[in-house]
Amino acid sequence: MLQHIRLSQTPLANPQEQPRVLSLLLDKTEERVYLINTDFELLYFNRTAANELHSIAGRSVQIGENVFTALPASFLDSYGLLYRQSLEKQHATIMSGRSIIGDGKYRNRQGEERWIKMRISPLKMPTGEVVAIAVIVTDITRRKQAEIRESEYSQHIRGMLESMMDVAIAVDESQTIVTFNKAASAIFGYRTGEMLGKPLSTIFPHYYVELLTDTAPKAQSQRNTNIKSIMGRRKNGEEFPIEATISTSSHNGTSLLTIIARDITERTEMENEIRRANSILEQKILDRTESLYQTNNELQRLNEEKNDIINMVSHDLKNPIGTIRGFAEMLSLEYEKDEQIRTIAHHIMRTSNQMFELVTNLLNLNAIESGATPLRPVTINVVPILQALGEIYAVNAERKHITFELHIPKARISVVADEIALHQIIDNLASNALKYAPPQTTVRIRLFTVNGTNLHDIERSVQRIGLPLRRTLTPNSTVLAVQDEGPGISPKDMPLLFTKFRKLSSQPTDGETSSGLGLSIVKRLVESMNGRVWCDSEFGKGATFFVELPTSADTTPSDYALQSSNDAVVM
Repeated sequence: MLQHIRLSQTPLANPQEQPRVLSLLLDKTEERVYLINTDFELLYFNRTAANELHSIAGRSVQIGENVFTALPASFLDSYGLLYRQSLEKQHATIMSGRSIIGDGKYRNRQGEERWIKMRISPLKMPTGEVVAIAVIVTDITRRKQAEIRESEYSQHIRGMLESMMDVAIAVDESQTIVTFNKAASAIFGYRTGEMLGKPLSTIFPHYYVELLTDTAPKAQSQRNTNIKSIMGRRKNGEEFPIEATISTSSHNGTSLLTIIARDITERTEMENEIRRANSILEQKILDRTESLYQTNNELQRLNEEKNDIINMVSHDLKNPIGTIRGFAEMLSLEYEKDEQIRTIAHHIMRTSNQMFELVTNLLNLNAIESGATPLRPVTINVVPILQALGEIYAVNAERKHITFELHIPKARISVVADEIALHQIIDNLASNALKYAPPQTTVRIRLFTVNGTNLHDIERSVQRIGLPLRRTLTPNSTVLAVQDEGPGISPKDMPLLFTKFRKLSSQPTDGETSSGLGLSIVKRLVESMNGRVWCDSEFGKGATFFVELPTSADTTPSDYALQSSNDAVVM
């Protein structure tokens, strides 16, 4: 049959070779090529077709066999256009000289599903008579599988888009909508069928259409672009705020712009409400700040007036009080034998001393608060200061029948402090201890140093000698501890201990008075010199005041004061 098919317009040198050359060429193609006559008998098939026939029939099929006899009925039922009913139905079409093209699928002997594309063309003689039918079969299984996977993927994507709560819209290069999910329908008010094929400007004002298309990522490396605020338009014409993410992709050679968006009307209204509330709050804060500023200025003015009055009154009182105290001393000496006058003079001296102390404390506190007397820290050896002041305290202690112990080392212990301020601190704490200590008790003053190496030893020594230390000491500091066996500080009084003009529940033991300023002065002075002051007390069992000040570099470390009390200087 192949001798009737010309290979080219230029015949071969040997025309008898033409069918053989054509057969060789057909054997090299991957398509299955069959020639059958009008009775469906095989006239020719190439090598690929022979392999397929063998795979399907399970044997070698010969030229001249009827195609329906050679192939199993089960195969014919699934072979697309090559089954009997189809060929018989299209017989008239084929015999009229028209070709038939179609796809089909079947299962091979291994049970694999295969897809084929089939072209059936009649072969006519020059007279127009159809003498044979050419069947060319191409295996398109891979393509079909890819199409199925793509279809499944597309269905999966469509399902995802439809189930999304966010708006999903896709437009092509002409800004025509090709995807419009349920969320978009709900928000914009259009049915999906209404919007497919409509321009993007139907649901976005023209300005925002340009913004969407202009800001879309142009390069493959740019996956998406966020547009935080655009306006959409509903079917009823209402415009509303939208937050959108834009991405670009390509599908079957078509560039698509995908918009994932959400209606942020409620959020925008809430943000606007928050901004309004913040604006109101900010104005209130500004008004309040201005009011506080004016109040603060007024308080500063009043405080300055108060300080001026205190200074004026204190200075004006100090000299008369000193004069009164001097006259009282003269009366006491002049009328030493007159008991009544001597008692009155002694009372005047005691009262004037109390007033003098109060005025002095007021002046000192006022000077500290106003900064009128700046501190001048220098390196001071504390040991001789304590020795000198200790002699004065010993006299007062002996008068009240109190034992006064001074636990200080012989070595130099220097601190960085203002000398006058240091005297005031020691004097206030020691005077208070003697003031509140009952007769037949002991007041102890201890001085020791703390460094990075002896901290734990110091803490153990403190516990051994009974100091009620409840705080961690600071390395590289000098500690002054003033301990009494008086009534102690109640839990109620403890928070008020270092505040001004506070009189505590505990009372002095010999009728002394308290201005309520001494400890406030101590705290301000200590903290002004980068130190710490605190009190540890168990109510009913006395109190211990601790003062920490920075140790000078020339100090000889010593914990002598924490050794046995038998080594103390008893004064």
